Amino acid sequence: MKAAQICQYYVVPYYGSMFGDNLSVISDTTIAATQSLGCKMSHKFKQNIKIAVPAALFTIAILVFQGLGLESVVAETTVYNYSIIKIMPYVLVIILSIVGVNVFITLLLGTIAAGALGIAYGDFTLIESSKIAYTGFTNMTEIFLLSLLTGGLVTLVERNGGIEFILINIKKLIKNKKSAQFGIATLVSTVNMAIANNTVSIIIAGPIAKTINDEYHLDNKKTASILDIFACIIQGLLPYGAQVLMILSFSKEKIDYLDLVSNTWYLLLLFIYTLLFIGLKSQKND
Repeated sequence: MKAAQICQYYVVPYYGSMFGDNLSVISDTTIAATQSLGCKMSHKFKQNIKIAVPAALFTIAILVFQGLGLESVVAETTVYNYSIIKIMPYVLVIILSIVGVNVFITLLLGTIAAGALGIAYGDFTLIESSKIAYTGFTNMTEIFLLSLLTGGLVTLVERNGGIEFILINIKKLIKNKKSAQFGIATLVSTVNMAIANNTVSIIIAGPIAKTINDEYHLDNKKTASILDIFACIIQGLLPYGAQVLMILSFSKEKIDYLDLVSNTWYLLLLFIYTLLFIGLKSQKND
């Protein structure tokens, strides 16, 4: 297998995960961004479609062009069995999220539906379902505690004048709605480079972004999209970020960081298109 083909083998799923993160209607980053700006997840989802889909389409075109000269590799055929009924809890969660039902109600109904189907089909008992739910909860303990700690630190910084200090210095660079949105994008990107966690960076930058959003009369859902997208872009490029380290570990040294970054067309196009989206839309509104 050629070097370019090896790189695409590992990078293409990486594109898919980043694209899915941008359009997720109920992910941790979506919840953090929408809760910070006070908008519905469905509204932020519709806003993200306008930005992420064009970047994804251009990425697909580039990948098709790059793959024209590559040799096809015959892989073993794997047959997967699935049940339409058993995927209904996932469909339910997606529909409720798009409709705009509260996230906690959506997740609770999805969990109940999945548990009920599993018990009805004999995949597990009621006691086993409780054990599975507990395992899922414990797997989220790390990010849960990290979010609590970060939220407390943000409150501590705010009460001691840290947020006000940052706002004063940011406002010196803001002249209009366009520069306000670029300022929010720079803020969340900088925070993410420091802590290498896109969800926590949104939680930290959220209160500042909300203040700037309200003062300059920005669109809540657009600001939430900017927070989510730029946190995703930086997280996907950080050499010490969890996502990059994970994909490099999967490749088992077949590709290095420079190979990965030089082929991350989706993140590059997403970055360029988001900048154009902010510039052109803000120019119409200013």
